[in-house]
Amino acid sequence: MKVLLEREGYEVELASNGARALELWQHARPFDVMVTDLFMPKMDGFETMVALRRESRSLKIIAMSSGGVQCKPDMYLSTAGVAGADAAIRKPFQIEALLEVLSELTRK
Repeated sequence: MKVLLEREGYEVELASNGARALELWQHARPFDVMVTDLFMPKMDGFETMVALRRESRSLKIIAMSSGGVQCKPDMYLSTAGVAGADAAIRKPFQIEALLEVLSELTRK
């Protein structure tokens, strides 16, 4: 996904978990859009979105998920907006779908 987004002209930073994403936000150059999985180690996507929303209301957040052990992806994705997501996308997805959401969120 990183390579494909970079080919489209996006600058991409990777974080292996939500805690690292928050660290990047606080100590590196702030970013315009964050794409996060909802299920990650250390700090899940829900916690990450809430923490970053406290830091910035203007950051655009895209949540993605293929679901969890007990629920279907649509259930998790529909609640992602409560945690701060501006958009949600179900995995697996075509890169074109992500590019469309990114385009919509970054239009000025």
